[in-house]
Amino acid sequence: MRAPPGDDRMSSIPIPDVKRSVFVQVLEYLYTDEATIQLESAMELFELADRFGIERLKALCECELLRVMDVDTAAHILYMADLHHAEVSDRYPQSC
Repeated sequence: MRAPPGDDRMSSIPIPDVKRSVFVQVLEYLYTDEATIQLESAMELFELADRFGIERLKALCECELLRVMDVDTAAHILYMADLHHAEVSDRYPQSC
């Protein structure tokens, strides 16, 4: 999408520190209210959902991250959960 010559409107809006593929997942969720969360992008999607205040998407990401959590990833996942105000102890596993 391009603006006509001389038009000062931006043709794109940069969102710092966000991968295009992750942002597309957020848009798909917003339009469909469904999310297929890939493990490879779950943490980034979780962070972006927190940043934009999309609580249900954030909770879906939490469930996926907790589902695959093991001794090698527990410290990082729980640190990120605390950093992004997740309530994992209150919701897991009942809501997942």
